[in-house]
Amino acid sequence: MNEEKHVPTIDELIELPRPGDAQIAPDGARVAYVVRTPDWEKNEYTSQIWLVETAPAQARPRQLTFARPLNDGVQSSTSPRWSPGGQWLAFLSKREGDEHVQIYRMSPFGGAGGRTARGTGITQLGGLHRQDGGTPRVADLFGLSARCSGSGRQRDRRTSRDS
Repeated sequence: MNEEKHVPTIDELIELPRPGDAQIAPDGARVAYVVRTPDWEKNEYTSQIWLVETAPAQARPRQLTFARPLNDGVQSSTSPRWSPGGQWLAFLSKREGDEHVQIYRMSPFGGAGGRTARGTGITQLGGLHRQDGGTPRVADLFGLSARCSGSGRQRDRRTSRDS
């Protein structure tokens, strides 16, 4: 029983889906996370958001966002962040018609994500916290900060209430 062990090639290692940026829902019932995979044709990585229930009997991962080809690459979705009540997920994505990465939100229970704020050079979402019980808009609902880049530097900028 001398089985030969397989040493993975670099391509096999690159091909492995890479989970990361896990975010636990406020009630602890779910975890949203990003899975990064290579797109060999476009020679880049794509990232999509997945969700899994934390209860062992319901722990079946399901994909929440899906890649679509864009003129300048592949649509990716990153940086999931929960609303305080867990009824919404904010995330970053560049979709058809977007010149830059934008802030989107969606229900973790299903449905399409909608853009909630418009910006240029948004690279990451900061901590989310709700300041009131108002209408679900990213600028108001989450009170989030977005990390923006420009001219080779990064700065934190609060999203405006008018976004």
